[in-house]
Amino acid sequence: KLSAEHKTTIRDTWPLISHSLQDNGIVVFEKIFEVSPSIRTVFAASFGFPASPIPDAYELSRASNLRDHVTRFMQAVGWSVQHMDDLDTVTTVFVNLGKRHIHLKSLEPDFFRVFSGALMYVWRSTIGPDLFTAEVRGAWCKLFEFMLQHLAHGYNQAKQA
Repeated sequence: KLSAEHKTTIRDTWPLISHSLQDNGIVVFEKIFEVSPSIRTVFAASFGFPASPIPDAYELSRASNLRDHVTRFMQAVGWSVQHMDDLDTVTTVFVNLGKRHIHLKSLEPDFFRVFSGALMYVWRSTIGPDLFTAEVRGAWCKLFEFMLQHLAHGYNQAKQA
């Protein structure tokens, strides 16, 4: 559950991220691909890149169809920030979003944890170490865990259907 303090902290720091939404999103995906070559393989296959050799993170993140996905991903984070006071709706949206990811062949639910780490990496470097306090980190961790938990839940539901 997000406390009132968490919500305030998130809303206060979101403008530092959202001012360069797509650029920050590209860095998130570059980090994801760097940390997990398996995820890079899934995205390469799903976005029409050759299976071998697998394009590096830079090539993948510069592809127009992946840039569109990155933008939608970051907009989903922004939408969550705007709707934190209605977590039931956020839950429904992210469960449904997870279901729509069933087309990503070989996606493993454990991959969603890598996204959280990549988001935290980008948030820390964008907000800056002086402003990225334990309070800020904790608030964003709560929101990311909430979003990704429901995204994974929806994906798992679709996979079992």
